Amino acid sequence: MKHSKPHSHAHQPAEIRVAKVASPIGPLLVYADASGLVALDFPGAKPAPGSTSATTNDRGTLQAAASALRDYFAKGKALPRKLAGRREGTPFQEKVWAAIERIPLGETRSYGEIADQVGHPRAARAVGSACGANPLPLFVPCHRVVASLGKIGGYAGRTEVKVKLLKMEGAL
Repeated sequence: MKHSKPHSHAHQPAEIRVAKVASPIGPLLVYADASGLVALDFPGAKPAPGSTSATTNDRGTLQAAASALRDYFAKGKALPRKLAGRREGTPFQEKVWAAIERIPLGETRSYGEIADQVGHPRAARAVGSACGANPLPLFVPCHRVVASLGKIGGYAGRTEVKVKLLKMEGAL
């Protein structure tokens, strides 16, 4: 997993389940534990070591995530925040991810705008790093954070995927 390996706290082992979800950008891997979704990987990733494949009759978080992703890609519906489980980011990353979660479908914000919003106006590059460390892309829509002056900026899922997502959402 590029963004964040699903792992448990040393004092509290958790079973991590993984499911593959078909999408127009390729197969996505979604990971969940008892707290909810903990990670999403883009096409080409291999399941994280120690994760257990979900069964087709898994009626929990993974099924809800798969359904939400299908609705997002097919109908342009926003992905629900309520599916997200625990995250293990720094306090700065958590602030950035919370700000990104509030960007509406079809809109973008610049790295600098997010930096201002979290109280660190000179930290645009650090915002970019926090986006790269986001364990739940799409659910925490870091693809909606762009560089200034209309440039796209980087994306852990590849820049062409970021452009496709933004076009699909009507933000480009």
